[in-house]
Amino acid sequence: MSAIHGLRFGSDPTVGSDGRDVDIDLGATVDLSVPIVFGKPDSRAFSLPAATSAAVEAGSFVGDVRRGGSCNCETHHLTPHADGTHTEGPGHLTAARSPVRMSEPMCVALLVRVTPRPLGDVADDVSGNHRHDDLVVDDVSVRDAIDAAVQASTVAPWLPAPRALIIATGSGAARRQARFSGQNPPYLTVDAAIAIRERGFMHLLVDLPSIDREDDGGLLAAHRAFFEVPIGLGADTATDTDTDTDTDTDTQPLPRTVTELIAVDDDVAVGLYALFLQVAPIEADAAPSRPVIAPLRLSPRPIAAGAPS
Repeated sequence: MSAIHGLRFGSDPTVGSDGRDVDIDLGATVDLSVPIVFGKPDSRAFSLPAATSAAVEAGSFVGDVRRGGSCNCETHHLTPHADGTHTEGPGHLTAARSPVRMSEPMCVALLVRVTPRPLGDVADDVSGNHRHDDLVVDDVSVRDAIDAAVQASTVAPWLPAPRALIIATGSGAARRQARFSGQNPPYLTVDAAIAIRERGFMHLLVDLPSIDREDDGGLLAAHRAFFEVPIGLGADTATDTDTDTDTDTDTQPLPRTVTELIAVDDDVAVGLYALFLQVAPIEADAAPSRPVIAPLRLSPRPIAAGAPS
């Protein structure tokens, strides 16, 4: 097994205090990303233009080997929010348009599965456009799924609280093929987004095109609840477009992220993983990303008393 052995997350002295450390099984990684594919007739969501590519042409040079060029070199046009797996930060909602940033390249993540329920069957709060037959990921379902997954985990007692929550609502194979435009896909209620934030999760990953309703009237209430960006914050306090300029940290949202349009295959077990969230270094409110998870297992080799950690 290819693995990182004897891992200690963070500086919590209670982690591994009984001599049990945690291994990351790098031989069983799972890629949760849905690729951006160029040349399709449509995008995956929001009826936005499809991703396209074209060979660069400059003088006698053509960036297409099939056309006699010396190499392939293309210009790509894409919309991260609609064409494949992407990660966004609070800048998605603010006038400052702060580029999405990953504050931690690896963290503990909890994967859960939730079956969306009709909005009329739950007591959660929603804002903007909605119907009673909308399918939603609700507060109670999220809390129950989190509690059940943690309680069933054999490694949870030796790890700090997970920083990322991965929510799967459907088949991974179906999610990779889905075209969500005009389908009113499931979304998170405001109460569910608040519950996830209050549980301490900094990164939320979903197999849906958005954590908000496809057409919610432009409120993006679940995004605002998770990022803690109320309506008006971006216009009133986040107007500095120079991302290198110091701003009042008291008014800046925490560096949380939301990753949408992932796919989780049915054979990926619920539980705790190491998450490597790889975000393309693009200065934008959202960027294409590749979330990769690896199972966490108790180390078979106890740490000797007095051995350095």
